[in-house]
Amino acid sequence: MAKLYFRYGTMDSAKTLNLLAVAHNYRKQGKRVVLAKPALDDRFGDRRVASRAGLSDDADLLLEPGTVLELEALRGVDCVLVDEAQFLSPAVIDQLRLVTLWLDLPVICYGLRTDFQTRGFPGSLRLMEVADSIEEVKVTCQQCGRKAVFNLRIADGAAVIEGDQVSLGDEEYVPVCGHHYFEQIGARGLSILGISVPSEGPSESPSESPSESPVESPVESPVESPVESPVKSSVESPAGGSSEDDPRGERSDATG
Repeated sequence: MAKLYFRYGTMDSAKTLNLLAVAHNYRKQGKRVVLAKPALDDRFGDRRVASRAGLSDDADLLLEPGTVLELEALRGVDCVLVDEAQFLSPAVIDQLRLVTLWLDLPVICYGLRTDFQTRGFPGSLRLMEVADSIEEVKVTCQQCGRKAVFNLRIADGAAVIEGDQVSLGDEEYVPVCGHHYFEQIGARGLSILGISVPSEGPSESPSESPSESPVESPVESPVESPVESPVKSSVESPAGGSSEDDPRGERSDATG
């Protein structure tokens, strides 16, 4: 059965380059591929799917928020490749999900997981919910060797904290790790984004009353004979054996 794939990564993680390489491999085997992209992404032209490495191709399908996919147009296709999937509406994602089931047609979506404020895009969130396979396209932080997980928006050399989620203007986006993201946005950024910050001081706890040492009885218990008592422990399993012998007493982890 064909699957819906979501391959996500930060900016500059070569997502589009990966997509174009997959398209090339399919075509080299004589298979038919459909390239799709959101209509709003016109940075390189209306239909251009372009990688920063210089490779590019034309999209066969432009997707609007209200696009209704035509199954007949996708029959005979071997794979659908979607660029910038974070800009798609959840409704379009749901249709792509059904395409994999009804046509047994694999759909591979590439895109960002979160925006410059660490918030998920609607399309990405829906893919996280319904995709069969979720894979990370990795790249290192631009400021260190750690893995990049956030997209830092830069304008005039400074981190941008406020603004529209989708901005295809003159801003620059930098892939960074968690350490450098929060270092760049600072305390003001944390406040604007509404990110809860833990306290640096020790938490106050109610004063505890001094523990009292147990008072031993001055009367010693009489010396018992070593004969075992015929009365067994009162903790019995429903079957009559001890609870330790009951296999139903094993703990079950619900880690999903």
